[in-house]
Amino acid sequence: MDWYPLWNSLRIAAISCVLVFFSGIALAYYVARLPRVLKGLLDVVLTLPLVLPPTVCGWLLLLVFGLKHPVGIFLNDVGIRFVMTWYGGVLASAVVAFPLMYRTARGAFESFDETLAWSGKTLGLSDTFIFWHIRMPYCKQGIIAGTVLAFARALAPNPQVLLLDEPFAAIDAKVRQELRNWLKDTIHRVDITSIFVTHDQDEAVEVADEIIITNHGHIEQVGTPLDIYRQPRTPFVARFIGTPAVINNCNILTGFLQVGTGKQAIVRPEFLKIYKHGTMKQYISAAEEGTVEAVVFRGSHLDVTVRIKGLAIHGEYSFDDPPLSVGETVQVLIYRLYVLDGDKTYLKENSAMTSADVFYI
Repeated sequence: MDWYPLWNSLRIAAISCVLVFFSGIALAYYVARLPRVLKGLLDVVLTLPLVLPPTVCGWLLLLVFGLKHPVGIFLNDVGIRFVMTWYGGVLASAVVAFPLMYRTARGAFESFDETLAWSGKTLGLSDTFIFWHIRMPYCKQGIIAGTVLAFARALAPNPQVLLLDEPFAAIDAKVRQELRNWLKDTIHRVDITSIFVTHDQDEAVEVADEIIITNHGHIEQVGTPLDIYRQPRTPFVARFIGTPAVINNCNILTGFLQVGTGKQAIVRPEFLKIYKHGTMKQYISAAEEGTVEAVVFRGSHLDVTVRIKGLAIHGEYSFDDPPLSVGETVQVLIYRLYVLDGDKTYLKENSAMTSADVFYI
């Protein structure tokens, strides 16, 4: 059995990965410190090999390093030929792998807390020491992810499937959001089937065209993000997606008496509306009274936990509404909930409201 093709592929991928590792880190570090406009322009240039077809990249490399271009002629005169050689393969692999290393490393550097570098400088540490002993260890998860992606790209320059296993796990939240948008756009432009493994629901919903939810190796549901969110087929999916509250004996809630005793249900924050006591104008008979147990600031809204008939239910509350305080009595209108019935789940509307009154999401 001839092992040379495997050895040659591994050799080319490994050497190109080393070249990309240092060049990608160096450019990522310096570009991350540039103004936004210049950063955007360089991004377009440096990530171009990722979106160009392999034939176009190969043609451009042949154009530059062939014997009809000054660069190729000069290299040939000094005894270096890239065309039809294994180190020409190294060059081609490095070119197509570079954008993955550069972009992932740049995201890692942008998530670095610069106060750590400033603290090091006040202690008299050099920029080189800070870079290798403070910045690089802090960003190692992003660097490792970029290296693995670059090696895989160099080993398979024209892959049919791309596997990404939590590539943004250790990156700052804001940068992670930018990388999600970049990744989804890149995958669609390159037109490659990708499998993205993540425990972050936001990543799954934003990046995926189709989601597979698994539980202990068993596939619970497959579908688009919207289908899974609106129509969870199993209790596990209903509990997993969104930020639901699981309640027992849901039949004690007004409008849900016909559900049956002892049934569990899922109530999502968007399934209910919280009113300051006395401000509710209609459907009062369909509402519950509860006591505010917690009010948490979430930036764009408040997360409010209300205790209703012994059940803890979570909802969102607008800043435009009258302020609430812990211990205050409020009115809560629950529009609907998901009933967990064995290995299935179904949506149940509040029967105390007419069908024309139900607010659909």
